[in-house]
Amino acid sequence: TVGVSNNLNDNKSGNVYGGGAISKVYGNTNIEITNNSIIYGNVYGGGDGSTKPDSVTVYKPIDQSEYKKSSYEILSIKNDNGNLIPNVKVSSQKPSYSSSVYGEFNWSGDISLLKSETKGIDLKKKLLYSENTNDLGSVIGNTFVTINENSLINGSVYGGGNAGIVGGDAEVHISSSDINGKVYAGGNSSSVKNTKLIVDNNSIINKNVFGGGNLGNVIGNSNVNISDSSINTIYGGGYSGNVLGDSNVIISSGSYKNVYGGGDQGYVNGNTYVNIGLENSMKTTTISGLVYGGGHGYDADGDGDASDFTTVNGNSNVLIQGVNTNVENYGSTKLGLVVGNVDVNFKNYWSGNSTSKYKTMNGIDRATTVSFENSYVLLENKGTDGKLVGIKAIKNLVIPKGSGLKISTDSEISGDFIGGGELYLDTPVSCSIFAA
Repeated sequence: TVGVSNNLNDNKSGNVYGGGAISKVYGNTNIEITNNSIIYGNVYGGGDGSTKPDSVTVYKPIDQSEYKKSSYEILSIKNDNGNLIPNVKVSSQKPSYSSSVYGEFNWSGDISLLKSETKGIDLKKKLLYSENTNDLGSVIGNTFVTINENSLINGSVYGGGNAGIVGGDAEVHISSSDINGKVYAGGNSSSVKNTKLIVDNNSIINKNVFGGGNLGNVIGNSNVNISDSSINTIYGGGYSGNVLGDSNVIISSGSYKNVYGGGDQGYVNGNTYVNIGLENSMKTTTISGLVYGGGHGYDADGDGDASDFTTVNGNSNVLIQGVNTNVENYGSTKLGLVVGNVDVNFKNYWSGNSTSKYKTMNGIDRATTVSFENSYVLLENKGTDGKLVGIKAIKNLVIPKGSGLKISTDSEISGDFIGGGELYLDTPVSCSIFAA
């Protein structure tokens, strides 16, 4: 148990870091939380890095000739409600100190200080040279966080650091455990290279999970693979941090509210790939809210419409498949913008009953092309107010032989309709097709 509390809601916490408070890890970090462990605070695969002191105390060496290039030395660390606050002094590589001090020195990036007699310290101006005080708490290698065997995290989980960057990849694996906070495969306010998030084996995450970071960016790609679990909303991207490469989301079983290929308020610079369900699996996959290849988007006006906010600069590719997969909605006209194409394919998505093939969904919208392969879908088309809302933002619709679609209210297809299968319109419903 990390942190002392008799009540998970009393704000007492203890954090776990794979990296240092301000020191740098030149290799990899590995955190394993197992066997009914309880962490009352947050878990970070990387370091803290947020407690950079504005100034440090410099001590006088006994032998004045012993000045060498300075380095950090932590005298002590104070735990202030889960936040690590270091008491730092700057030492030479061969420290030999008297008890007297020169006083408080400020950081400086002036490389000419290294040419001074005191090797990086200006005693008159009270300046101390540092190559970069912004990478404190960084990890040069990769980070690994494993949480399993009925463990409980009361806070949030980060594959990366708090403010300490991760130069390599960040990987988080959560199995048969509960997380009361959020899960970020990336960092809090710091970047990582690539991410990998795995959640499986009856894990419960009460809030949202992100393939990216909170505020920090993913320099490469994000990867999310989830099965047999229960989660609120899943994002392939970050909260407001960006993914500069592609995002990949695979949901093979379990129960979830929403699934986005993109992020919440950040963007994915490359493409997004979302796979929901397995084609021939006996396990059930349920999405009670919606699936969308893009991101949620930032609603600047507060009117519930984020459709003008760019969430994906590339293309979005979505596959929804399997008799035992159930998705309430695909997309919405009020979700964030995908600059490229949004291609949605339903494969072997039907009831499994040959005499009543159609599987009920509420709506399908905001896609370039929607295609069906051995799939039969009945759309109820109800808005959040319960009123009927037809298809308004689909360009192309492909229903080949062996598939079918039933539409319950007036709809529009702005591009091409490729038929061969079944298209049913409830009386007096019409479907207008405006081919280019």
